[in-house]
Amino acid sequence: MNNLTTQVGPVTTSGFNTITTQVGPVTTSGFNTINNKILTWSPKASLQSWIGVAMSSDGIIQTATAYGDHIYVSTDSGNTWTAKDSVRNWYGITMSSDGTKQTACEYNGQIYISTDSGNTWTPKATSLPWIGVAMSSDGTKQTAVVYRGTIYTSSNSGNTWTAVANTGAYWGGVAMSSDGTKQTAIVTISGQIYVSTDSGNTWTAKGPTAYWTGISMSSDGTIQVAVASNNYYNSSIPGFIYISVDSGNTWTLTPAPLQNWQSISVSSNGMIQTASIFGGQIYNSIDRGNTWLPSDTSRLWGANAMSSDGTKQTAVVFGGYIYVSNAS
Repeated sequence: MNNLTTQVGPVTTSGFNTITTQVGPVTTSGFNTINNKILTWSPKASLQSWIGVAMSSDGIIQTATAYGDHIYVSTDSGNTWTAKDSVRNWYGITMSSDGTKQTACEYNGQIYISTDSGNTWTPKATSLPWIGVAMSSDGTKQTAVVYRGTIYTSSNSGNTWTAVANTGAYWGGVAMSSDGTKQTAIVTISGQIYVSTDSGNTWTAKGPTAYWTGISMSSDGTIQVAVASNNYYNSSIPGFIYISVDSGNTWTLTPAPLQNWQSISVSSNGMIQTASIFGGQIYNSIDRGNTWLPSDTSRLWGANAMSSDGTKQTAVVFGGYIYVSNAS
């Protein structure tokens, strides 16, 4: 399992990162900004063991999972949150583009689906150590991974699930393109990146071996970004960020600092990228991962998500709050 203090403070690192209709280099010391608005993170919800977060393409509907607590839903871009369903060991979460279909997985529990924007949840699949889940933009195609187990796929919006890759690998997460044809899964303990181009039916190992912790991709699946944490058994081996611009076939190391990376999210066109460090800061890139600048302060950052245009972003802190940034 991924192992996931909270202090509210201003951005203190120099650098000026602007996301507008044009992408430009970092030229002025100051703050990270999106659409010429200072990129700040505001704490929301209550102190919880937050694990996962997902949002609709416009960022209005958001759902966050808490390990050993409820699942929480927001319908106002992350400003207020309401507890749903029962206390469970909630883990991964995903939703359709409009937010109506949602799927959440429980570690050592079941997969749960919602068809009413997260208000009610119905158990599906069998009880397993589920750790990550992804779905197509319409919610029809879904893929879930089991920690030290199997990859499962669904072609009927999560109602039934089929095992497609029983490798016994320590799967850490999965992402897919909008149409669900391109999918990428990561192995979190000394493993590779696995790529599928047939909606998750077959998988091929790609990329270097690492302790992968997060994976995300552009809506067409062409641009993919994976983050790795520090080696759990050898602290001298740092984490890093790799990018693929050919749908996961080849992977290139980005100039991001070597850190204990935990999660990654990208905009629909792949240009805007946000990566979080467990025990460090959040880093943002506006030029497809070529340059990275930190924002906010060091926390036990976990998962993060963004709207399709990257202007609305939400990140969760393990044992802390949910943080939202809105530059639209």
